[in-house]
Amino acid sequence: MRGSAWRSDVRTLLVTNFVTHYRAPFFERLSKVMDVEFLLCTDGTEEFWQPHLGTTDAAIRSTRVVGRPIMPGLSFNPAVLGELRRRDYDVVIKCINGRFELAGTYAIAKARDIPFVFWMEIWWHPMNALGWLSYPALHAVERGADAIVTDGPQMSAYVAGSGIDPRKIFTATLAVDNDLFLDQSATQERAALRHRLGVDDERPVILAVARLRAEKGLDILLQAAGRLGDLHPLVVIAGTGPLEREVSALAEAEGVDLRLTGGLKPREMPAMYRAADLYAMPSITLPTIREPWGLGVNEAMCAELPVVVSDAVGAAAGRLAEHRETALVVPERDVDALARAMRTMLTDRVLRERLVAAALERVQTVTLDEAASQFKAAAEYAVEHHRRRRTR
Repeated sequence: MRGSAWRSDVRTLLVTNFVTHYRAPFFERLSKVMDVEFLLCTDGTEEFWQPHLGTTDAAIRSTRVVGRPIMPGLSFNPAVLGELRRRDYDVVIKCINGRFELAGTYAIAKARDIPFVFWMEIWWHPMNALGWLSYPALHAVERGADAIVTDGPQMSAYVAGSGIDPRKIFTATLAVDNDLFLDQSATQERAALRHRLGVDDERPVILAVARLRAEKGLDILLQAAGRLGDLHPLVVIAGTGPLEREVSALAEAEGVDLRLTGGLKPREMPAMYRAADLYAMPSITLPTIREPWGLGVNEAMCAELPVVVSDAVGAAAGRLAEHRETALVVPERDVDALARAMRTMLTDRVLRERLVAAALERVQTVTLDEAASQFKAAAEYAVEHHRRRRTR
């Protein structure tokens, strides 16, 4: 493990889009081990983000400079360039979000001769026209970065596979506030919540926590659930999105009892996991996206909920959800395989309890503290790497 517990005095500027509910505790941990300030570039209204979640306050030093949207996924934000030019810092970290902000941050870091850390958050490059056009520029940033920090081992392998020196790659696996979901007190709400859902203890509840969008594979989930008619499961989907009508219509066509909860607040989620019998994440690859990680897997494992995921989920590629070790992993888009896996998990008590116990043990090794230590190590490596490169 690279990194250590002591606080780094490297002055760091971290440029990202906004503070999500799951990043807030991580950024707070990061602030305890690094001298870091956050430059936030959006107001949290991105198309990929569910509006009810909004932005989250965090006990961090931050400045927000929001750009002007030009087209979906692209904004013009000259104010962020001004902040980057005038501030005094030893190293800058930039996430992959925001094409203008990424290019601008990288260019200014190079112009000012300041170490640059690239925060890589994908493990597969989009296959649409814009993706192919942007690949050379993205790879140039990877090559030119003094260090790269990723959100998981599958992302680190993806970066290394493009010829990047593995010594400058640091893996900060995505983590949640484990204690929040490990808290057994949420179990006390199980009976009341299941009563509101209209189910007793004998009827299985299959939970998906997902935006109602095509890449989440909810059509695959509902078709698979339709093949479990003898078990009479209730499928609960917590999330919002543009496909609500289509999802409801498919459930009716498949004879699946479906509950759409709409947008739940993060504080409501621990009880929802405890009320379910199975967590399913059947995400699929689309030309523009593949599931980067899937933090619902971490949350479900902490809540001792058995997990079934597709192999398009980052948490499976990153081996948090490992087939027949901590979860059941099925090929993406394979309805039959998903149906069999869910049936097995719901009916094979011995296997289910073994996987849940192993998953609980493994997920507790994926922590916010470890992720923060890797960011700190990446920043320190970047400063040293930059110094050595200048003195050659």
